[in-house]
Amino acid sequence: MAANTAAVLHIAPDGLPCQITCTVGRLGEHLTDVFERFSAPAHGGRFAATGLIRPYVEPEVMRHMSPSARSVPCEDCGLELYHEQERFWLVDEHWGIAEINFLRSQWRAWILPGADADFPRLLDSAVLWPMAQILRCRGLHMLPALSATRDGWGVLILSSFALGAELSCLADADYRIVGQRWTAMRVSDQSVDMFAMPGWAQLAVRPAPGVRSIVAQSDCVDLTGLRPDRSAATAPCSAVIICQPGRRSERHVAELTVAAAHEELRRAWPIMEIHPMRRPLQLAGHLARHCRCFQVQLSRRPEDLAYILDEIQATTPQQPPPIAAWISPEVRAASGSAQETRR
Repeated sequence: MAANTAAVLHIAPDGLPCQITCTVGRLGEHLTDVFERFSAPAHGGRFAATGLIRPYVEPEVMRHMSPSARSVPCEDCGLELYHEQERFWLVDEHWGIAEINFLRSQWRAWILPGADADFPRLLDSAVLWPMAQILRCRGLHMLPALSATRDGWGVLILSSFALGAELSCLADADYRIVGQRWTAMRVSDQSVDMFAMPGWAQLAVRPAPGVRSIVAQSDCVDLTGLRPDRSAATAPCSAVIICQPGRRSERHVAELTVAAAHEELRRAWPIMEIHPMRRPLQLAGHLARHCRCFQVQLSRRPEDLAYILDEIQATTPQQPPPIAAWISPEVRAASGSAQETRR
């Protein structure tokens, strides 16, 4: 692809039409390849989200910046976040700058020279992360999280470290991979549905904006591309696995109460959610109430994750203990008098 040729991509996660235009040569080629399985027909109406990926040209970038934008606290090293009215700016010293405009449902990203060689980082940071912020306004939540399904039972896996080897073992255990890096989710009534998104399985940790992880380079592999028979486009979310940092000699699993699950999900939430007005982390509360949630300590054996999921499916959900209420004699007597009066 020539440097001045634009790659125009169309996808429609859960039916929401999105358009991405990339004029960064090598990056456009990579995006075309990774989005091929998710491509959708060109949309003639309004897009739910539009993205423009361009080379970093300082005069152009400065025209889109605002000197009155205020800094927003950001936990990730090497990242800066700014906000003014409906616009946010993400500044990443590794690859460039992104502007997100919620009013127009669009984002722009400017890529520094040479940064397009690190494609997995750019896919996360310059494409999927801004798209996730915009599509959340349409009720579709995109998370940098893994997901899998088997026999109509689905699981969302939150981990701050890479689980590429575990995903491969899940495929060997007859699980189908829904999201090997990102998972889209939509709440409907009392359930949550999961949808596949583009991405590569990580063999080591790789950073993304708002993703709480250690910064490190890694190799990535497209497991669902290599094993399309072990992939799934959608699945229900029946359980949520929250992996604790590090690995131990033996695995450990503990089911969480609704209150504990809500607190643990908020602590381990894998993406920083931004919006001019809306309250973040609403999906975390819904998952805590309607999905079984587990705190898991993984071992050094990648096949143990499949054993953990098998054990969870074989157990029945914990029932909350009955609430015992003490009623004073005075209240009990008053209640009895009221019943006699009604007779």
